[in-house]
Amino acid sequence: MEPDDARRGACLHRRGGRGAHAGRRHRHQLAIAERGSDLLLGDIGLCGRENGEVELGFTLMHAAQGRGIATEALRALVQALFRFPQVRCVVAETDERNRASIRVLERLGMTLVERREAVFKNEPCVELRYRLAR
Repeated sequence: MEPDDARRGACLHRRGGRGAHAGRRHRHQLAIAERGSDLLLGDIGLCGRENGEVELGFTLMHAAQGRGIATEALRALVQALFRFPQVRCVVAETDERNRASIRVLERLGMTLVERREAVFKNEPCVELRYRLAR
């Protein structure tokens, strides 16, 4: 995170050990914590792939939503990821009904690249895939 971001409401902490390795994927989970109290507000999962793509997923507790915390945390993470030359793009997927997540992804500069019908918890839905290249 940038120094000016430190005055805002969230910070990132890595949770877990070195992360699980599944094939050539590297998975990590980062906690989103409130500054000062270290109260857990949510998390960001990331999965790096051999092709230079990093997939992000995020959750934020309801009481912390609508305050720019997810946007701040994800923006800091994306900036950090793009410092690695092997990271060529960041992707994320969300249900098209999740307007708040869509707004966060669009604020990051991600663009919609795919729309597909899917089934989640035995219910039909439409998944949207967003992408941001360096």
